Amino acid sequence: MQVIALAKAIPGMKVARPVTDNAGNLLLREGFELTTVWIERLRERGIMAITVEAAHADALEEDTSVRRSRVDAEVDEMFVDVMDNEVMRYLAQLAKTHLKARVASRAQ
Repeated sequence: MQVIALAKAIPGMKVARPVTDNAGNLLLREGFELTTVWIERLRERGIMAITVEAAHADALEEDTSVRRSRVDAEVDEMFVDVMDNEVMRYLAQLAKTHLKARVASRAQ
């Protein structure tokens, strides 16, 4: 099993651990097979990551350079509505730097 960003979840993946919201309410049970609808519902509930079965996680392995470029796109998407604010632009850049360093360290 492996924890993945919800943004990388695809229909057909199976949840390896129960998914709960911030209040502790059960949203998905272990073994639940994700659908497009449920991925969107989790996103709407603020779920950022889920644990999926290993067979599905292995299918998501990507080249480090691809994952690093994906960081830019994902952070830009998260900050799209606030990029006119100088502080938020700075925070977005810090997030990119930090996440790219994590990607590089995990590749070693």
